[in-house]
Amino acid sequence: AQRQKNLVDNTRNLDRLTREVSGLRLGVTGEQFAGVGGALGAIEGMLKKGFAFDGFGADALRDELTKRGLTFNDLDAVAKALGFNIRDSKGNLDGAALGQLFRGMDMDSPTSIGNSFSDKLDQMLKGFDVRGTGGMAQLSNLFGLGTSSGASILSGIFNPSDLAGTRAGLLGIFDALERGEIDPSQIGGLTGAQFRDFIIDLIGRVDTLSDAPAGETPSATAPLPGGEEVPVGTSPTPSPTLTLADVFREYRDVSVPLLTQQLDMQLRIAEATEATAENTSLTAMEVRALREALLSGTFIDNVDRALADRRREAELTRGTGITL
Repeated sequence: AQRQKNLVDNTRNLDRLTREVSGLRLGVTGEQFAGVGGALGAIEGMLKKGFAFDGFGADALRDELTKRGLTFNDLDAVAKALGFNIRDSKGNLDGAALGQLFRGMDMDSPTSIGNSFSDKLDQMLKGFDVRGTGGMAQLSNLFGLGTSSGASILSGIFNPSDLAGTRAGLLGIFDALERGEIDPSQIGGLTGAQFRDFIIDLIGRVDTLSDAPAGETPSATAPLPGGEEVPVGTSPTPSPTLTLADVFREYRDVSVPLLTQQLDMQLRIAEATEATAENTSLTAMEVRALREALLSGTFIDNVDRALADRRREAELTRGTGITL
């Protein structure tokens, strides 16, 4: 089932990528496209009459292009990008071909979403992400898209109060499709492959809703590792065996003993540094006092007196130096 969901997602993304690459190959700017469309629209009456583009018609078209800051070169560029040949063998503009180009531009506008089922489905899925549409609302909208696209076989299948019955109905359609028992008219504007993938997608969304806890409805998107988000039901929502709390708990068990040792070491360093600073301060005070004593001469006088006292004591001890 998971592989089928992945295949549905990949197929849809490939379709979207193909359309986007085709748009990139258009090779003309939005201003060129809109300007040429506006110029042709201004002379649409001539085009409907199958007007043969003589000098007058060419002048009228040139004027309309000039008003929009364009030239015939821009007209030719847009026509070439869309695959239309608007000139005859002599290089003159062909009125009928210009009419076809005008109608083709209306269908292939770079800003149009498109009328195909794939275009509408892609736009709806993008809308889910932008609007934050909930899971049940997503499912309801998708069923509505299918039935509005002519898939009448989906009518009456969706019941938000009975997801088990909804799944059973979808599975019955899938089995009938596998056996080739579905009439093409029952899937309307969808191809067989589109309808099969659509049914698989719907079943996956029903399963996601059924697995949600009571009272909860999955949101439009679910976070994945790395901050990415994917629509719920189109890609798996991860269920990691290791939670973020587990990671921090393991980090705590390893780091707390190391941090405790580091703290004890820092405290011992702080105490030693404090004692060293106090001793250094006292030593500096003593040196300062000694320097001041030397500068004043008091220290030398005291030393001389102390030496004289020691000399007299020695003479008395030897019995010399006594005068009667």
